[in-house]
This record gives sequence, structure tokens and C-alpha cells, in this order.
Amino acid sequence: MNIQEVLKGALALNGEDKKYSVAVEDDEIITTVKWMDAVFFAPDSVTDEVRQFKFIAKLNDNNTWLEIDESKSVKKCAGMGGLSMNYSSFKGKEISFNKTIGIGKNREDGSVGIIKIEFNSEEYKKPVSEYLASCGYKKTNKGFFASLFGK
Repeated sequence: MNIQEVLKGALALNGEDKKYSVAVEDDEIITTVKWMDAVFFAPDSVTDEVRQFKFIAKLNDNNTWLEIDESKSVKKCAGMGGLSMNYSSFKGKEISFNKTIGIGKNREDGSVGIIKIEFNSEEYKKPVSEYLASCGYKKTNKGFFASLFGK
């Protein structure tokens, strides 16, 4: 398979039953998941939190691929101490596990009450990694900065 066929085939990883979406841009397969979109209630504050994870597999001409992870988080809080907003982002390679339990509203499924949200970045990397392996691609062992800056 050539790169264009592999990229086109990656779109078959999408499905209505999936928590993530797979897109193709240039020579990259991009998996995106908004894994937290919730409002948490505490006795003295209300916190609105949105977190997103993106896994990028950049294909090379020699049947290898580079891995880049991106994560973004926006947290807004209103309470007795005033208002605050935090934004953070990360780009590089990561393995991320998170378990959040709180009282509030989960905007993803509309549930209200005790909210349990779990996230494991490896769960979202696995379908693309397995697909690329089945197409004969191997993950390259290029260094961190080379993959981050596309060198």
C-alpha cells in the first residue's frame, strides 16, 4: 500500500460507537478525543472543565511513522475567592492516565450527579498503531525533538 492508500484507509477507524474521531491531513493520521466536558459543583465553587487529547501519526516514505501527542485543558472556576481561568497545553510524547470523580454535570452524556470520568491515552493510540502495523508500518525511533519539530 502506498501512503495515500494507508491514509484513506485510516478513515475506516471512525464509527458512531467511537469516543474519538480520526481525520487525515497531509501525511498525518490525527485521532482527536474530547475526554472531559463537565461542570463540577463544590460547596464554595463551580468549575467548568474541558480536556482534549490528540494523537498524531506522521507517515514517512520508508514505511515508518512518528508519534506526536497533544493535550489541552481549559478550567474556569467561580467561587468565594473570585473568578479564575487556567489553560494548559502539551505537545510531545506522553502516556496519560486520569480518573476524575466529582458532583456535577457531564456535558458529554447529559448525566447529573456523581460523575466518573476515566481517560487512558493508550486507548486512543492503539487503533491507529494496530492499523499502521497491519499496513506494514513501524514506529520510528527518532529522537523527541526530531519528531516534535519534524526534522
